[in-house]
Amino acid sequence: MYLAPLPAQVVSLLEALHAPPRLVAHLRLVHDVARTIISRIDQAWSNLIYDRQAVLMGAATHDIGKIVHPEELTHPCHEHERAGEALLKAHQHPLS
Repeated sequence: MYLAPLPAQVVSLLEALHAPPRLVAHLRLVHDVARTIISRIDQAWSNLIYDRQAVLMGAATHDIGKIVHPEELTHPCHEHERAGEALLKAHQHPLS
C-alpha cells in the first residue's frame, strides 16, 4: 500500500523533535486518509470552499504533542493536545 508522504516541513519538524517512528507512521496514515477524504469531497461538492492545506497540515500534526507525552501513544489521555499546540507555536508552525 502506498501512502502519500508527509509535507516536507512536517518531516523536518518531526526529525528535529526526534518523533518516535510509531507516531510518524500514525501521522502519515492520518494525513493520507485526509487526502482521500479531500479528494472525495472535491468530487462530490466541487464548489465547496475550504482550506485544503489546513486540513492536510492538521492531519499531519494533530498528535505531535505525543512527542512530549509518549505514554499517550498507547494510552488515551489529553495532555498531548496542549503540548502539541505549544510545540507548533515554539517552532513557528503556520497552523499554530
